[in-house]
Amino acid sequence: MKIEKGEIAVWVSRLLAIMFLFAGTTKLLGSERDIGHFAAWGYPDWFRYVIGSAEVVSAVLLLIRRVSYVGAVGISITLLWAGYTFLVRVPEESWRALPTLIVLVIVGVVGYASRPKHAQ
Repeated sequence: MKIEKGEIAVWVSRLLAIMFLFAGTTKLLGSERDIGHFAAWGYPDWFRYVIGSAEVVSAVLLLIRRVSYVGAVGISITLLWAGYTFLVRVPEESWRALPTLIVLVIVGVVGYASRPKHAQ
């Protein structure tokens, strides 16, 4: 059985979609953990809704093969913001930047693999 690159990208994008659907939904529903994090990081509560919405919308786009690269871009933006938060705003949580960077690289590979054919 031969596995195509595109198949791997589809499955990885599905896993990422599940992960970010969950992360965005908890933010939108106002989990105490997320509320506490955003407050500790010095962000207003409304910003949690912005990030949660971006994560949910981007995750849904990851599931739609024709526009999954757009979802990857949206997720990448939220991950870059998370990296900024951990490295600049809250340096005592800088250890969290490494897993964020790893997920960012994975999202970048998925986005690259799923870009439109005319962009290749």
